[in-house]
Amino acid sequence: MKGKTLFGRLALFMILLCFAFTGCGSGGGDADGDAEAGEEAPATDAEAETETVADDTVYTLKLNYFSSENIPPGQACLQAAEKAAELSDGRLQIECYFSGTLVAYEDQMMSLSNGVIDIGLFSAGQFSQLYTLNQVFTRPYTVTPKSHEATRLAYQELVRTVPEINEELSANNMKWLGITCLNGYNYHGKEGKTVKTPADLKGLKVESLGDTVEYVSAMGAAPQSLDPGDFYTAFERGQIEGQFTHWAVMNNFKINELVKTHTIFGADPENYDAESGGLWTPLFGWLINLNTYNSLPPDLQKALNDAFQYASEWHEQTDAGSSAEGLRQAKEWGHEIVVLTPEETKPFYDYAAEVNKAWFEKCAAAGYDGEGIYNKLMDLHRNYNESL
Repeated sequence: MKGKTLFGRLALFMILLCFAFTGCGSGGGDADGDAEAGEEAPATDAEAETETVADDTVYTLKLNYFSSENIPPGQACLQAAEKAAELSDGRLQIECYFSGTLVAYEDQMMSLSNGVIDIGLFSAGQFSQLYTLNQVFTRPYTVTPKSHEATRLAYQELVRTVPEINEELSANNMKWLGITCLNGYNYHGKEGKTVKTPADLKGLKVESLGDTVEYVSAMGAAPQSLDPGDFYTAFERGQIEGQFTHWAVMNNFKINELVKTHTIFGADPENYDAESGGLWTPLFGWLINLNTYNSLPPDLQKALNDAFQYASEWHEQTDAGSSAEGLRQAKEWGHEIVVLTPEETKPFYDYAAEVNKAWFEKCAAAGYDGEGIYNKLMDLHRNYNESL
């Protein structure tokens, strides 16, 4: 009995010794096949070196904004770049280019698609160059927007809950990175160019971009497409007599020096501010090249997403301040300010409803339920208008 026990112990010892030698000789054997579930296998020297290099890789991205770095959207780009570097411990470096020094306004969309730039800050008027469904963010409203925050939240929820929006972008090698907005677009005109009804727009030369051209045209105006940097000289030379825009433009581009009348749509004449009213509220946001985004490790994708969410909220607050200053100037300088109630604004909304029908048909031809998605956006506006 003792002999059998000794033999058994010797046999067990030989098996264990053989197993130990086999494990040492395979190098990665335990790492790939024998580590317990949920337990990370120790890395080899080569793997550890590779992981260290990957963790230290610095990604440099080019961001283009067609206008000035000195206005809130430009400053928001710089805020995003700074926050991305902070959240990534310096592994994300974003080089910002402004005022067409890298890519001009009209070339920015295609340059992003082709990878000439990695990130672009886009205004509403640029989406008509490539997209159909994403024009939902630039359609004229049938609901009066309440504020920057309400509109931004509505836009962000729409992107989260309607996958077709990013799917359309992906066909051109891009996706949404950060979404902000401007406050409501009201009318601002030269002296004697007061607007109280759609008929007052007939024959007026009005600055308009992208798919808002059809809306302005439907009301009888003569739309003029301009780069934002040309707004001041266009008013000065008589190329335009009015424009639909938000109050911050009156301040940031010094347009208050040249206009004398303003119309706020869908607000309370006894209780309004620079956030009040508007016939539509254009989205303003950052798109990223899809190849660039997919080339980043997951932790840097998250850092980038968080950085541009931060910049979106920063822009919202800063732009609101510029808008308030624009309205303050107009009041102080004795400008005419016409405030139309929701009932008085209805004729403008009726034109919007008619113009949107053609876009719904265009969406249907492309395979999208544009009408359903637009109505969902209007419902989101109503919900956030009430809850904030």
